[in-house]
Amino acid sequence: MCTKSGPEGPSRSCPHDSPRRPRGRFLEEALEKFNERFHLAQNRSVIGLSKAEQGEWEGGYDFVQLADPQIGMFHMDLGMEEELTMLRIAVGHVNRLKPKFLLVSGDITNAWPNEANAGIVAGQASAFKEALRELDPQIPLVLQPGTHTTTATNQQQQQHDATARSRANR
Repeated sequence: MCTKSGPEGPSRSCPHDSPRRPRGRFLEEALEKFNERFHLAQNRSVIGLSKAEQGEWEGGYDFVQLADPQIGMFHMDLGMEEELTMLRIAVGHVNRLKPKFLLVSGDITNAWPNEANAGIVAGQASAFKEALRELDPQIPLVLQPGTHTTTATNQQQQQHDATARSRANR
């Protein structure tokens, strides 16, 4: 909590408070900025890494891939401390290596996304995001989710597979 001292002694107001931007709005803006890092590729492009945004890449470059963090797996969705510890260590290494981008692929959460597990999935996804808060903001984050990540992904893949099978059987 922010404090400042005045003629009457310490107060609980925050320097971010102002008539123009109260503390609640400051926190909302900070959260929005953080959440902007979690976008999926669309139309074979990733926000922040398009040719229009980056220009033509010249020379070699390095990237790091973290596969299947599957938060909650070790203890069958009853805990996630080990996975989060490993993810935080990996993020520290990524920051030290300074790659062109970080690719996280595979299952981000362990709990299968359905109504019964909605709270567990939300908690695991939130913990994943929190662990990645330490990623250097200069390193773009690319997510390539696995089957546990969204039911929409699962349904789209099933539809695609069914269509492909139907076409193959013609």
